[in-house]
Amino acid sequence: MGIARIDNLDGKEPMRNVLNTTAVGGAAGIAYSGTNLVMFFPKTFGEAVGRSLTHTATLAMMGAVFGAGTTISASVRGKDDLYNYFIGGCLSGVMLGAKTHSYPIGSGACVGLGSLAAFSKLWHRQGWGPVVPKPTY
Repeated sequence: MGIARIDNLDGKEPMRNVLNTTAVGGAAGIAYSGTNLVMFFPKTFGEAVGRSLTHTATLAMMGAVFGAGTTISASVRGKDDLYNYFIGGCLSGVMLGAKTHSYPIGSGACVGLGSLAAFSKLWHRQGWGPVVPKPTY
């Protein structure tokens, strides 16, 4: 049983969508923690564990908020379009701003993550394919 694709958050099966986006966010947090620990070597084991848990929990929370926001927006609006993804991305950015206690980070992340999510939905809807095409030999 693998993680389902998260490009169809259409308001159906809300718990599955939230769990999937939380899992993707948690996996991204683990990957980020690994690279962060390699680049900025911690002084103690406790610092390494604390930093890893903080990054993983933050990105998992952002994934959960994205999934919930997108699914709730789609079910309330009755449509599956770009605005739902913008709303979900914007809510994730607001949560990042709340974590850092910074209005500029929250508002900037809201616009940035919302735009990125809406563009991702547009990319999948148009069927533009992979960013880097497979090589042909």
